[in-house]
Amino acid sequence: MNEQRIHEIFMEKFGLETVSNDMVIAEDLGADSIALLEIVMDVEEEFDVEIDDETLSNIKTIGDVVNYFKG
Repeated sequence: MNEQRIHEIFMEKFGLETVSNDMVIAEDLGADSIALLEIVMDVEEEFDVEIDDETLSNIKTIGDVVNYFKG
């Protein structure tokens, strides 16, 4: 998976110039569960993979998303 592309998806979604893996999605980006779901769906579509609901509920940071898709 491409970590940079995942970062780009977050930057596009939130209108940011940079993001980092340690950013907490809800706190640092102000995302609610709907926004997180939309981002995950974008990443799933980009990389043609699916994330299960249990894993989704454990995602807190951008790094969590990156690590999930790295395998």
